[in-house]
Amino acid sequence: MAWNSLYKTTFHAEPPEAYERLIFDAIFGDQTLFIRGDEAEAAWGSDRPHRAAMGVKQGWPQPYAPNTWGPQDAMDLIELDGRRWLHSKDEDQPIIACSL
Repeated sequence: MAWNSLYKTTFHAEPPEAYERLIFDAIFGDQTLFIRGDEAEAAWGSDRPHRAAMGVKQGWPQPYAPNTWGPQDAMDLIELDGRRWLHSKDEDQPIIACSL
């Protein structure tokens, strides 16, 4: 039996959508599914030693325009060790993999 039919049988209601549950939890102060601010900061900083070893400048992720391949630094990063994306910069196809 699927979990949603068990929920429906038990509570006599449709199960909430994922974001409905998150919003509900946030409103009522249930922090079970959330991380603290210092944990988020630590997660963003966990790649700093790797980026420094590769010579990549420090900082927050760079913003870029929607529907683009991302910032030029993303292209440069993959090419540091001789790899390349399997598309040209002018194509509109999604990136599937990279090649050596």
